[in-house]
Amino acid sequence: MVGGLILVEFRVGTTAFATKSTTRTLYAALASHLNHSTLQTLEFGLPEDYEVDEMDVLPEQAEYILAIFVIEEHILATLFCFENLTDITLAPPVGFQIDDAIAWDLARAWPKFKSLCLTACSHRYLHHPSSMSLLGLRAFAKHCPELASLTITFDVVIIPPLDSADAVSKISLRSLDVYTSPIIHSSLVSQLLCPLFSNLTTIHTFKEWVWDGPGDFDLDKAETAAAHGRLARWKRVKLLPYSKDVDVS
Repeated sequence: MVGGLILVEFRVGTTAFATKSTTRTLYAALASHLNHSTLQTLEFGLPEDYEVDEMDVLPEQAEYILAIFVIEEHILATLFCFENLTDITLAPPVGFQIDDAIAWDLARAWPKFKSLCLTACSHRYLHHPSSMSLLGLRAFAKHCPELASLTITFDVVIIPPLDSADAVSKISLRSLDVYTSPIIHSSLVSQLLCPLFSNLTTIHTFKEWVWDGPGDFDLDKAETAAAHGRLARWKRVKLLPYSKDVDVS
């Protein structure tokens, strides 16, 4: 909107998991009442380091829980009117429903952002799976030249064909948090990531801190073993052809 409350920053920390309906209402209120041109920083989710009791979800409950909490494209698109956003952190309970088409819409809507974090605030492993591929990541390389830090989940188990034209990106991205992104072929992923993000120096994964120091962790649990395997495969991603001293931690 042309008018509206003029704010540069808007941050909301919740103390409970917000449902899809609650999040949709909040996003719509922001779009209706805030000036679309002045807002630069937007944060919505649980406060950092906030401890919340999370119930154990049985396998038969997972689909229902995902359905009532996941944020879909049309809800996220409500915020696309804020064209001057530079720092965005959105962390609903189980994350977002994002595919390649949505990634391109997002990158075109917010071309000025320097930091983008789209994650799930749940500290456990019930996160909505991403269907975004490396084709979706290419949208950020093409449309967001100032992006320095990106946290998002994508799927590189299946590698799509990529056009090699104009492959080397001028994007300033230096930090990539892949969160729970599944990966199988580390070397192939490396070959495709390098041209997209030639300045990348650091890669992070979900709960990597678990293995940073000594501790007694039950690796027999499927979820913990999966996280450890994912971390190991991302550690093998080598970006040296385009960026020196890459730290995959």
